[in-house]
Amino acid sequence: MLDENNYDTIDLLKDFEKGTLSVRQALEDCLKTIDEHNNKINAIIYMDIENARKTADQCDIDRKKNIKKLPLHGVPVTIKECFNWKGHPTTLGDPSRNEIIAETDSAVVKSLKNSGAIILGKTNIPTYLRDWETYNKLFGGTFNPYDNKRSAGGSSGGSAAAVAMSFSYADVGTDMGGSVRLPAHYCGVYGLKPTWGSIPMYGHYGSLSKRNPDINVAGPITRSARDLSLFFSNLSDHNKFPSPQIKLSNIDKSFFNKISFAAILDHKECPVDSAYYEELQKVISILKNNGIQVDTTAQPDIDLHRYTELMNLMVRAETSTYSEFMHQKKSNLSNTQNETTSFSKEYSNLNLQGENISHHDWLLLCEERSTYEEKWIEFFNSYDFLLCPSAASAAPLYELFDDVTQRTISINGKNLSVLSQHFWFSFASLGGLPACSTPIGKTSQSLPVGIQIIGKPFSDMEIISVSKLINKLVFKN
Repeated sequence: MLDENNYDTIDLLKDFEKGTLSVRQALEDCLKTIDEHNNKINAIIYMDIENARKTADQCDIDRKKNIKKLPLHGVPVTIKECFNWKGHPTTLGDPSRNEIIAETDSAVVKSLKNSGAIILGKTNIPTYLRDWETYNKLFGGTFNPYDNKRSAGGSSGGSAAAVAMSFSYADVGTDMGGSVRLPAHYCGVYGLKPTWGSIPMYGHYGSLSKRNPDINVAGPITRSARDLSLFFSNLSDHNKFPSPQIKLSNIDKSFFNKISFAAILDHKECPVDSAYYEELQKVISILKNNGIQVDTTAQPDIDLHRYTELMNLMVRAETSTYSEFMHQKKSNLSNTQNETTSFSKEYSNLNLQGENISHHDWLLLCEERSTYEEKWIEFFNSYDFLLCPSAASAAPLYELFDDVTQRTISINGKNLSVLSQHFWFSFASLGGLPACSTPIGKTSQSLPVGIQIIGKPFSDMEIISVSKLINKLVFKN
């Protein structure tokens, strides 16, 4: 498993360049690790080993001939199961889709191939991506690398677990309601939810979606912050991005003296477990001890309760388009309706309302969202970055229910709906803002935790720079 001194993609590319490691050997190292450990956590559910080896051998031939090298030339990667990969299945965890083979590559797969990466396989997901627990009837569940009785998160749980276990050097997940940030936090890796629209999403969700979805984004999950920069730059649509104001290679501690942070580490809408809160507080103390401005009283001029409700409604309005699955979910919901608790009824009602919303009402919600987006811009005129939890706790015990609204997490001895964590993810998701979950250490139970860094639109590279230096400061102490 990874630690703060990870051997990452940048290290790998340097070894390729020096000739101390071949592409084929790097691939075989990943395949050996998969063979030894994947049966315990079930992160990778599909592989194309033959073609991966052929591609690796060709990469080595190209290097010996000194053919121009691509940015990710020979780097073994995996992808979330929901991305179309030509000639391979896109099942979305549904047994009825097991024979559906992608006829074209998704935009993400095209970018990876064009950058020279070697895609060795696909990683596990919840059925139709609609859960924070990674499980489906076709491939089973994915478990946390640090404790196999605990959750790897979702919906990019297989992605984060694969990177944490060194099965691949990076993965590309998706994030609508925390689906990159939550698993990255649980599994101790780096996860970027980019500015909305910055990475093309065509070919995501197989043949069920040919457009760029609302709120949802594709984002890299990596071994290091500098790897986030590398993969994001090769996945993003450069035409949409202004030149970054801050260069990652030029960052040092003096950079922090020129910027200001706001921090919201706890809130009544979604309390944070004390063991995790202690780790968050340590980060704030380290930053302040290094002369960095952190305002822990800052609050955006936003009704955060309504903002989280709006997030739930608009997420479910988007996912309601997957009609076949929705009929099944509504049936399951009606069968369990009498068993719900008060807070699960609240989320069930929000989900049903969002899933059945009219176009007229959806447009009104868009207007409301635009008002909140303006409020975030005002907030980031006063602060450069917002620090907040990546979830409510470290990884909880692995738990399954047919209806996610039934699932709870224990926070300071009290059971809360797992969906209450939408509060922490809604800041960036509904606002279309970039956010990164970066590791900050482990709790007393040796479970990894991260901190979420949020910035204004198109400040993705700057957020990655902050992630890099926070990690450096934290693990130096």
